[in-house]
Amino acid sequence: MKIRRIVLCRAERGTTLIITASSNPRIRKLRELMRRGCADSLHRVYIEGIKLVQEALKSRLEVEEIYVAESKIQEGSVRGILQKAERSSPEVVLVADRIFKILADTETPQGIVALVKLPQFQLGDVIRDSPLVLIAHQLQDPGNLGTLVRSAEAFGVSAVLLTQNTVSFLNPKAVRASAGSLFRIPILSGFKLNGLLESLREHGFKMIAASPHGDRDFRDVDYRGATALFIGNEGRGLTSDILDKVDLKVKIPLAMTVESLNVAIASSIILCEVARQRGTGSSIRG
Repeated sequence: MKIRRIVLCRAERGTTLIITASSNPRIRKLRELMRRGCADSLHRVYIEGIKLVQEALKSRLEVEEIYVAESKIQEGSVRGILQKAERSSPEVVLVADRIFKILADTETPQGIVALVKLPQFQLGDVIRDSPLVLIAHQLQDPGNLGTLVRSAEAFGVSAVLLTQNTVSFLNPKAVRASAGSLFRIPILSGFKLNGLLESLREHGFKMIAASPHGDRDFRDVDYRGATALFIGNEGRGLTSDILDKVDLKVKIPLAMTVESLNVAIASSIILCEVARQRGTGSSIRG
């Protein structure tokens, strides 16, 4: 594969030219996407690490740019990624090691980051055909959100919807915690709560809230048909403006010595039962 080298300064003839300055516009753009946890105007997002770039390629996403630390270019895993990516002809750029350090969000960088274009979805695209949707309301921890997305894919959720004031699913920590699931499951964000509730109601969804104060055991509920499961903030849970409008409030019975579960763990427990009833997920058994 040809490696495109970015010329930032004059060099003697025969010298290999690489990105050597943090002021380079590309470096600035990547750092901004990493810091803000967002997509650029072309819907491209920052991802870091061998596993995530491999997952993006496996998911057949458009990997448009790959940045490799100079010292890692000959490593087997990196070369394997570049060979696999050759079909889509991404732009591959070498970066000096000292500059790559400021591109990385992890403590021990693996020497590769990429810009990946995510598909775009509309609400109407994901609420047809009696789907199961998971709504995360004002979650703040990106690790929890990423784990939630991973569980959603594992248990056959059709789409994940995020209300306003929920942490970005493109936050680097959320991306890593999802282990590539966000490349394969539709995620829509920025919903105003009342408008979302109204849309789901109009489309015939049964709306179910997960709450420690729910009045139904989560195992005693029918999750077949169009179902929307609401998950709340790590500290406050779901607000009354949701709890007062849903059809059912479910809880997970716990030992008296345990006050609550982590939101991602609790959601996974409920989703496992949902998948069992719906016959979704890769290997759910009744």
